Amino acid sequence: HIDHCNNLKFLSELPPYLRHLVAHDCTSLEKVSFTNQNLYELESSDDSHEFFMLFSNCFNLNEDSINNIEANAMIKIESLAKKWEKESDCVPPSLVCCFPRNEISANTFEYQSTGSLLILRLSPNGCSERRYLVFVICLVANFAHGHKYEDLICSCECQLTATGGHYEKLKSEWYCSPEFESVQYMGDHVLILFSGAMVKNDEGYREASFEFHIKKLDLSGEEEPMKVEKCGVHVSYVA
Repeated sequence: HIDHCNNLKFLSELPPYLRHLVAHDCTSLEKVSFTNQNLYELESSDDSHEFFMLFSNCFNLNEDSINNIEANAMIKIESLAKKWEKESDCVPPSLVCCFPRNEISANTFEYQSTGSLLILRLSPNGCSERRYLVFVICLVANFAHGHKYEDLICSCECQLTATGGHYEKLKSEWYCSPEFESVQYMGDHVLILFSGAMVKNDEGYREASFEFHIKKLDLSGEEEPMKVEKCGVHVSYVA
């Protein structure tokens, strides 16, 4: 943890495999970069399954840094998904990445919608080989009131529908703080989310529909729903 370091301006050449990187309220932080982004792959013997990259309230992050953070998150997710395909009897992996912004990257998340609902068409499997569908979620939430709370809970309900009407439902939930401690987010933030529950063997699915929810767990233990401003999904087809 390096949170609340108000004089911190640079985090340069970070190792790409960091499991927990919490820089909450580092309001002067401008630059974040990672080493060997394209070479990153989880070791098969590594049993770590939870990843947190939290840059909440780091309002001075420049665009290159946002791109670096997003790229590192997606590389981690790619490695986690590959590992999960081979070792699906282990604890499902998860990743939470958060930074202040109000737009979802169109280059990374090809399907987008305002609000909390999204429906997309899946590309047909053009060969007879088995393939997996990997879904990565991106949400925009507004913390206009800036209340302190114990944790932030994001959830995704997904229905996969195949030709002929066969369907299957998936559900995943993320607790977006690695430790239970009161935090206070301000303004718009982007959340990138991944879970092993969002990796599914493709059984001829043609459509995927999503519904997203965000709840704040306040200091008294009560849950308060928040509005999902925007949502996005990236789909990978992994043979």
